[in-house]
Amino acid sequence: MDQKKIQQKISRIKGYLSFSSVLILVLIGFILFQTLQIAGLNETLNVIKQKDEGLIDEFGEIQTMTGEFANDLNEIRSYFLLPTKNYAITTANIEDKGDVTPESTSSSSQAFFTFVDDVALKKKIETRKAELERLTVDFTDLLVFLQQNSFTPNRDLIETQYGYFLDINDTEGTTIFSLVLNKSTGSFIIKNSYDRVESEGGIDQFKTDIMTYLQNDFQQTREKISQLISSTRNLQRVLVSGEMQWLLEQKGLNFDLNKKEDDDKVYFNLIKPEGGYYGSVGVYKDDLKYFVFDGTNENRYSTKDELWDAIVEYLNGLDTRTDSQKKLDENKKEFENLVFDAGFTSHLEQNGLTIEKFAREDENYYYYDIKDNSWTIVASIALEKHSGEYKVIEGSEAGNAVSLTDYISSSKKNF
Repeated sequence: MDQKKIQQKISRIKGYLSFSSVLILVLIGFILFQTLQIAGLNETLNVIKQKDEGLIDEFGEIQTMTGEFANDLNEIRSYFLLPTKNYAITTANIEDKGDVTPESTSSSSQAFFTFVDDVALKKKIETRKAELERLTVDFTDLLVFLQQNSFTPNRDLIETQYGYFLDINDTEGTTIFSLVLNKSTGSFIIKNSYDRVESEGGIDQFKTDIMTYLQNDFQQTREKISQLISSTRNLQRVLVSGEMQWLLEQKGLNFDLNKKEDDDKVYFNLIKPEGGYYGSVGVYKDDLKYFVFDGTNENRYSTKDELWDAIVEYLNGLDTRTDSQKKLDENKKEFENLVFDAGFTSHLEQNGLTIEKFAREDENYYYYDIKDNSWTIVASIALEKHSGEYKVIEGSEAGNAVSLTDYISSSKKNF
């Protein structure tokens, strides 16, 4: 092979090597670039992950706080013998539940958990109700203890929407305290006007708690209960006295003598004839002062004489009309002012009409008759007695009466 050909091959090999070097350098650069990109992406993902973990921790703390608040709220509702509620986020939802899978937290599955809880609570209440009914039979030592303290249990349980009550009475038949089975929780409770003691166990523990409470904490409470009973009886004597009953009869009123009681007072409602209450009179538990509540304002009184004067003043100033009667009287006065209005009478005269200034009436209506020049009744404006509403009547037949509101609506549509 001559020298010239050898030189040509060497040049060609050098060309190949230069191209390969460039290609290798490009590939190395591309790999370095991708490596840097991936590192940056990993760093970004780590930041996002840290933030997510922080949010999860914060949300967990919020759930915990909300759950604790919901549980506290249910404890308060239970204290007042109110039904507890499922506030969705409770500590029971947040705590570790072992092998419970995500599928088991679906709405349907949660409903099954709730159903099981309800069935268990119902069974618990049925069992404990029977135990409460037989409390003084099964525990003769408790019955003897109650009798030694001048107490007598009622023969039967009293059921309310909140629970079952076994009232414990004094020698005069007045309830001093009650043994309660709470329907919302199935727990046993000792309850009177001032104290509420919840028993943490079953019927055996409840019996022990009753005897412990009566031997210790109840001694001071019993004196306060006696004073409250005395003040309540004084109030009842005022309400059933002959003079008070005469005054109530004149006004067509009555007090509901079934005593009501809440956390801070004992009271009796003044009944509205159409239903509901005007107000109430009662005794406060803290200072044993009497009060009169007129539906808006309340005043307290120290003595029975002050209370008497306050009730009489309240009854004498009470507007005992029903709401419909008030509406009727207001509309009647308004329309009677209109029939004497010069502008209205002039408008009638321009149309050849006049209106009777004073109403005729029957069992259902007051009629203000509109007459033509021949004194024929062509229409009437009527006030319905039971509702106080305006009606318009074309002609003289009451059967044609149409409410003023409907008449106006119909006129607008026709127009």
